[in-house]
Amino acid sequence: MASKQYNEAKSSYQTASTIKPNKAYPKQKISEIDKILADQAAAAAKDKQYQDAIKKADGLLASKQYNEAKSSYQTASTIKPTETYPKQKISEIDKILATQAAAAAKDKQYQDAIKKADGLLASKQYNEAKSSYQTASTIKPNETYPKQKISEIDKILADQAAAAAKNKQYQDAIKKADKLFAVKQYEDSKLAYQIASGIKPSEFYPKDKIAKIDKILADLAAAKSKEEQYKKLISEADILYNNRNFSLAKTKYQAASGVMPDKQYPKDKIADIDKYLTDVAKQNAAAKAKEQLYKSIIIKADNYYHGKKYNDALTQYEKASKIKPTEQYPKSQISKIKKHLAQLAQVKNDNASNNATNKDEEEANKKLNVVDFKDKEATEKYLSDLAKKYPEGKTVENYTFKNKTVTRIIIKHGDVANDYREVKHSWGGVYYFKNGQNISSTVFYMETKK
Repeated sequence: MASKQYNEAKSSYQTASTIKPNKAYPKQKISEIDKILADQAAAAAKDKQYQDAIKKADGLLASKQYNEAKSSYQTASTIKPTETYPKQKISEIDKILATQAAAAAKDKQYQDAIKKADGLLASKQYNEAKSSYQTASTIKPNETYPKQKISEIDKILADQAAAAAKNKQYQDAIKKADKLFAVKQYEDSKLAYQIASGIKPSEFYPKDKIAKIDKILADLAAAKSKEEQYKKLISEADILYNNRNFSLAKTKYQAASGVMPDKQYPKDKIADIDKYLTDVAKQNAAAKAKEQLYKSIIIKADNYYHGKKYNDALTQYEKASKIKPTEQYPKSQISKIKKHLAQLAQVKNDNASNNATNKDEEEANKKLNVVDFKDKEATEKYLSDLAKKYPEGKTVENYTFKNKTVTRIIIKHGDVANDYREVKHSWGGVYYFKNGQNISSTVFYMETKK
């Protein structure tokens, strides 16, 4: 029989008992029905406990949290010992955990072998490293890393052998080239150094000797056409100078002066370029200094502004605006500050009026203004006292003044308490604070809704 039918039957028995209060039968049936309903409620509660535990365990198993899932299945099995599903899932989890443990042990053996091999390879003990990589490959034949490292070691050993042979060829070529260079046979010496450089392209010595030979040969050739080279460099430099490409022009003049150091013309042109570049650098430095001064004042003003030192911030923004009259940012901040100061003056007037006219408001102010939130040490003590005074969770206090209302919410979690305030002024302004610091309405409602 459904609960609804039992309740209907109970109602009928109650009616019968009202008609004949002295009859025991309807009272007896009412007691029986009450017990049935209580048993049904207990069974339903037990079934819900079981289903909740199974649902939680299934979720943990799906996310591979095996130990936590096993614990929840065990809880479900305790609730309904005759159910096979949780026992089956516990068995599955035990198999998974056993497989994981075996895999972990094998993986540790493999990782230990790889670590040893990598260390030996790093210290260039190639044969010993190869042996350790082979051991690792035996533990996990499908892993490519040890096979790759074995191949690398085989290549290193082969390269070492090849390098020894190559080094002998190189030394023979260098010995021949040095002999030719010593007797000033520059062309033949250069060819021998080129052969050596071809054998070992990374070696600097043959390249340096080739460069020296090229310079010697170039100097010998340059001696015959020095005047021509000078005139060509001066012509190129003058074109660059007239096109105001001063950096490249200076390089050309310097090159010309290097060719013929006794000529005054390139020296004069270099001096002209240096003077121009110095003047430009001074102008750039002045502009940069002005920009840095402006930025430093803006940073100082912003810090005052965010710290609610509005008068100090106003002074700095006005100073910045004088340095850069066309910048809109300081003007915008000045406008905001003047608006803030006007609102603060109104709030101050409201508070003064409230304190003068309402004794209850004086008491409320004493409760609200118990700390100077600008004092870090006093604030920490105040919040510590709140945590001791207020209960766990959320406490809401409302204070009504003539020109404003204040809702103070104390949120306590363990040993930590925070003071939130919503201040609504009669002129329409609404402000939100956390431990004396301005916050947005979004942050206020998000952090106090719990």
